Amino acid sequence: MKRFLPYYALLKDNKKPFILAILCAVVYAATSGFGLPFLLHKILPVLFSGNSAERGIWTLIIAAAWLPFMMGIKGLSGYANTYLVNFCGVRVLEGIRVMVFEKLQSLPLAYFQKQKSGDLLSRLMVDANQVRVVVVNVSNDLVKQPLQLVGGVVALIYLSYEQNEIIFILILLALVPMCMLPVRIVSRRLLKKATLFQEATGDMTASVSDSLQAPREIRAFNMQKSEVKRFQGESRELFNRNMKVVKYMNILSPTNEFIGACGVGAAIAYVGINDMRFDEIVPLLFALHFAYEPIKKIGNAINEIHNGFASLDRLEAILNTPDTLPDPEEPKDVPAQADISFSGVEFAYDDTPVLRDCNLTIKPGEIVALVGPSGAGKSTFAHLLPRFYDPTAGEVKVGDIPLGQFRKHDLRNRFAIVSQDSILFNDTVAGNILVGRPGASREEIELAAQKAYAHNFIMELDEGYETKVGEKGTRLSGGQKQRIALARAFLRDAPILILDEATSALDSESEAVIQKALEELLKGKTAFIIAHRFSTIGFASRILVFNQGHIIADGEHAKVYEDCRIYRDLYDMQMGEEGEGEEVIAAD
Repeated sequence: MKRFLPYYALLKDNKKPFILAILCAVVYAATSGFGLPFLLHKILPVLFSGNSAERGIWTLIIAAAWLPFMMGIKGLSGYANTYLVNFCGVRVLEGIRVMVFEKLQSLPLAYFQKQKSGDLLSRLMVDANQVRVVVVNVSNDLVKQPLQLVGGVVALIYLSYEQNEIIFILILLALVPMCMLPVRIVSRRLLKKATLFQEATGDMTASVSDSLQAPREIRAFNMQKSEVKRFQGESRELFNRNMKVVKYMNILSPTNEFIGACGVGAAIAYVGINDMRFDEIVPLLFALHFAYEPIKKIGNAINEIHNGFASLDRLEAILNTPDTLPDPEEPKDVPAQADISFSGVEFAYDDTPVLRDCNLTIKPGEIVALVGPSGAGKSTFAHLLPRFYDPTAGEVKVGDIPLGQFRKHDLRNRFAIVSQDSILFNDTVAGNILVGRPGASREEIELAAQKAYAHNFIMELDEGYETKVGEKGTRLSGGQKQRIALARAFLRDAPILILDEATSALDSESEAVIQKALEELLKGKTAFIIAHRFSTIGFASRILVFNQGHIIADGEHAKVYEDCRIYRDLYDMQMGEEGEGEEVIAAD
């Protein structure tokens, strides 16, 4: 349980109900383990004394009422314990999920490129719940069951001593190690099987997530049957691993019940040999039962702990992931207006170089176009600016200050980003625009939409600005989504813009509208425009040409067109003139 101790801090805000739950567990254990056998020991002689005249009616009524009274206390304390434990459990589950989700939000983009989103979702939902089971439910059992065991043992010792029947104590002492042996054997195997099951659950969730996010592509390529077949295969693998967990999770109960039955059978045989009376044997058998039953439940709790270890490993793989882009201990303020400089900057994904020896300075207010074949390093260059990644060599500076000396939050507040696949959330139109600057007024939202040429089509929607756009904006066209993304940028009003192929997937009409919006948006801003369509870079005052990670040309259009063959070929090909660009692009 030591590994779970840090998560008990999540009970801090719910310690009163948890303490009350434990007190209820103590009452439940006391009434079960010691109370019932002891009461039966006192009640049965009264009921079976055979002398009703001396016994009296009130003595009989009180004796008969003690058992339901005790069972009532046992039932109420058990119910209260269960309710309060579940209350605390749900709050702990909430805390674990928030903790993991918060950690995910702090991790850099590089982490998500190596993970499957569906698997992360499985860890957040399924594995977090399993840890909750251990932290609250199992912890409760590890308090309640040992107390009941102690109560049963005390009752058994007391009754055995009083009746000079030590054999019952010897039977119990034999049962304990016999029951714990299968627990040790099973728990070792369960951890491995549970780990494989949780991994299979993550893989299946990832597969379903991929399929649900690409319904159009699946239908366009007639992949429905292959997707169903793949799902069936993964579902069968999950079934097989699940059944192995079920086998080891449930094998303990019948094993321990058999061992317990052998003990009870030995006790019954002893009773028969020694001609013990009914009122003598029943309390002893009850005490033996209440001493044995917790042993079985403790074994099940240990199984749950080992099952929880598998989930905890997967959660802590997230929680213990270091932030490779940490904020500085003493951050500096981001300058309002300053040069952006690259000094010997290089970058590689794992061991694959993407940028090599980049050296340049961008003045405030410059509009810079990043041009080159696919995979040349344009987007990576732009992603270094808001510090989505750190260079593997060299430095990016604002003024004379390296980006690593700013808080990421402060630095990114200076940027607005519009990309080809701008994601809209399953929220209202207004809510999606508010992403640009939370807390903005309705008037500011509508003004931003007007500048992005989005206000008219928004007002034609069923509920105007309160219309839900659907997951990833599925209720809107590509051009409409881009104009919502531009409205975000207008609302943010950041001094630095990154436009990442913002019009490459649009039709000519939508592109023409967005070009007007971009012209307004770029005024007075420092901007980086990544584009394959040269119509987007007409606003640029400076062009950087990338090829295989190098910046091979830098200057105005006329100079770069004259000096750089790759740029000239790309430009001529798009403008309908003959050139040699096709060979260059094919090679790329």
